[in-house]
Parts: sequence; structure tokens; C-alpha cells
Amino acid sequence: MEIIDAQLHEPHAAEPWSFGEESELALNVELAREAMDCVGVDFGLVNARPEYCDAAVTRYPDRFVACPFADLRTADADRYVATCRDRPEILALRVVIRRYVDGQLTEDFTQGRLDPIFAAAERHQLPIFMQAAAQLASATEVAKAYPELSLIIDHLGLSQQPSVVGDDPWADLDDVVALSRFPNVTVKFCGAPTLARSPFPYDDIWPHLHRLITAFTPDRLMWGSDFTRLRIGQANQRAPREQWYGSYAEQVHFLRDTGELSDTDKEAIFGKTLRRTLHWPAVVAATT
Repeated sequence: MEIIDAQLHEPHAAEPWSFGEESELALNVELAREAMDCVGVDFGLVNARPEYCDAAVTRYPDRFVACPFADLRTADADRYVATCRDRPEILALRVVIRRYVDGQLTEDFTQGRLDPIFAAAERHQLPIFMQAAAQLASATEVAKAYPELSLIIDHLGLSQQPSVVGDDPWADLDDVVALSRFPNVTVKFCGAPTLARSPFPYDDIWPHLHRLITAFTPDRLMWGSDFTRLRIGQANQRAPREQWYGSYAEQVHFLRDTGELSDTDKEAIFGKTLRRTLHWPAVVAATT
């Protein structure tokens, strides 16, 4: 079964690096590639600054594709998005509409600076990943306003550590499920174990996940680990359970090895949905 990780950030070395940016980028690419190899992930979608995206896809064009953060400083959003669309390694852009500190909407969103990006992405058929946890009403506005825009909601649409998480981490699930009425909305199946109260294999999260699966079907869900975020969890004190961060392997195994889903459903969530939604053709093995 092909496994594609839809959310990889720049992992960064544990110690400060003082040997130049080029070597640091190379090191951080190797950290991500090695982590993927260790847990059986075949490909990764890099969500990061353009420099790291470029380093990853240049070093391992057969393993990585890019989803850089959208450049909101551009004076010509249409030209910028069209240029991204014409680069085969860029399959999407990512935007953040809520502040991590307090969960409020960003000024970029409230001041309309994201609107030209949304409109251009709809015109040029470039999917947009959106971090909209705790601001799902605004995500709904975007889905309505741009019905031909392929919109992927990050992190199950729910607040997750290290952002502040309420006593009931699934409290906004009804609002996420409601987004399923928009056919242009997909959800990134990412970070669910961080919301568990039970240890691996996190049995208590499945009743909630089944609501998402029923609403969106596996054809509108794509798995991501966000393992680079989980690495910082050990020092965080805002979790609903101790050691919420888990491991990269657990992020894979809770889904790959569960009996809650069929193999066909797992194949969709682990890779087929991402390939179809991002227009990324499957790799065809060479024959002799």
C-alpha cells in the first residue's frame, strides 16, 4: 500500500547549526527522508518555506513534492499563482487564517489579503491547504465564495497541540462535518492521535473519526503525520494527556494496522485521495 505524508515541515536539527544555510537545508532534508524511510512512508508533501521546499524536491525529486506557504506580499496574485501552477513540483499552496497563540483570525484574512490568492487559485486550479482550526465559519465562507477552489482543511479542522486545546478536543467536530456539504472541500486526516486520551493504538478517537469518514468518505480525506510538530510535544504542558506527541511510527500504525477500516479505505486516505485532489499522477513502475 502506497503511503504519502501530506504534511511535512522542516524538521530542523536538535542543536543550533553554524555551517551555513545550504548545508543546513541539506541536513534537514535528510532528516525528513530518513524519518520517512524508518516508518515506511513512500512520498512526502512538504509544507514549508520555499527554500526548504526547493531543497527537498531538488535533492529527492522522486520522494518529495511541494506545498509552500503562499506569498502574500506578491503584487500580482494571478501571475504568482500561475507561476506556481506551472512548476510541476508545486502541487498546492498553504495559508493560515488563524493565529496559533489565541486562535483568532489573522489580519491577512480579515483585511482581505488572502482573497486574491483564493481567486487566482480557483482560476488556475491550484489547490489550497488551509489551517482554519477554531475558525471554521470563515472556512465555510471561503468554500462558498470559491466553489471551484479545491480547499483542503488542515488538522481535521480541529485545534491541536501546541495550540491551546479545550477540555473537549472534539467540540468543533459538528462544524467540520458540516463542511462536507461543499464538494470542493477535503479534510487532511492529520494529528488525530494528539487528541486521544488513551495510549496507542488510541482506540478512543475512532468514534469521532468515523463521523468524519461517514461525512466526507475516504475519497475526501488525506492522511498527514505532521511529525515535525510532534517532536516539540514533550516540553508542552497543554495536552489532554501526557506524551500527546507520540511518534512518527505511531502516526502511521494507528491507521495502517487498524481493523476499523477496510484496505480500500486505507489506500484512499493514505495516498489515492491526495494524488487525485492534487492532480499528481501515480508512479508507474518501469517494465522490461
